[in-house]
Amino acid sequence: MGDNESSPDIDNLCSCFDQAFKLINELDGSDLPTNDVNFQKKVTESIKLLERSTEMVNQLNLFSNNEAIEDVPNSSIKYLLLPVLLGYLHTKLTGKNRMECLRISDIYFKDYLKRIKLYEVCPIGIDLDELEDDGDNENDNNAERAIEKVNIDRKGMSSIADLQALGKERQAKIENFRRLKEAQEKLETLEGLLDKDETTDEQKREYYILLIKKWVSTAIEEIHGIKKEKAILKMIGPLDRKKLESADKSKTEPLKPFIITRTELQKQVFGLGYPSVPTMSIEAFIESKIQEGSLSETKPGQSNSLMSWAQNPDLKKQQDEDDAAAKEKADDEEDADALRKARGWDEFKDDNKRGWGNRYNRS
Repeated sequence: MGDNESSPDIDNLCSCFDQAFKLINELDGSDLPTNDVNFQKKVTESIKLLERSTEMVNQLNLFSNNEAIEDVPNSSIKYLLLPVLLGYLHTKLTGKNRMECLRISDIYFKDYLKRIKLYEVCPIGIDLDELEDDGDNENDNNAERAIEKVNIDRKGMSSIADLQALGKERQAKIENFRRLKEAQEKLETLEGLLDKDETTDEQKREYYILLIKKWVSTAIEEIHGIKKEKAILKMIGPLDRKKLESADKSKTEPLKPFIITRTELQKQVFGLGYPSVPTMSIEAFIESKIQEGSLSETKPGQSNSLMSWAQNPDLKKQQDEDDAAAKEKADDEEDADALRKARGWDEFKDDNKRGWGNRYNRS
């Protein structure tokens, strides 16, 4: 180890923690997917920095079990966040045993809540004993009961105890959300002052206490989520989990263009798609159908589909007007042709009087 690692000091600790905290803020504001290589690299780097910070805090003996939050100096209060930040980062890890990541996160979150309760920072609003599970050795029946606990049975009935538990959980979530929203609003105000270096020591202390309260709400939500996810993973089983992890790696074959044989006779003799049979493209096939009259040619930019009419309501009106004009033009052409035939027939009758051609037995 180097000198800094063997003899930690407050400056090294502060630098290490601030660097990790900055990376966490970058991760929260990142648009990268969680399984992105660069995202995971920052997660791993942040975990290492926070683990090193935890080691230095323990070596410096910054905290004691017989202290309250008022006894913690301003320079040390932010290090109470170490467990919850480590738990949060472990929930972001991918590509490893998910159950192990959840187990580690659960330990960090519960340790954080116990410390906050011990230092009397703020009311947690939940009984820590209710957050405890039966450990990692619980069987599948326990996992099934954990899932059934949050679902109504198949008959649509639930006991009064279940309804009371659901109501209590809902009320706790509402209260937790309210505290989180209030803390977030105050944090945004103080963060603006911190960026301008216009804060006093008391304002910095208030900022970190609010941050601690915010992470209390986050930790409670994460613990409930971890409990449900662990129950689901145990129901899925190792084999199905392996299939789910490899599902995103499967590749689908790209669509290939197809061709249509020229005549039905060739299909009957050689079979559809025979390599040596003359073929035509889709465009040529459509053109031939238009020439036969089986298909009507659509003008560019026009479509008779319902989707096109829905996207452009004026298109249907324009097409109706065009159809009416075309029909009127066709009627005019038919009327002119009928008039021409009628005039020709009148001229024929004028030139050929009735009975002129009947000269049988007449002198």
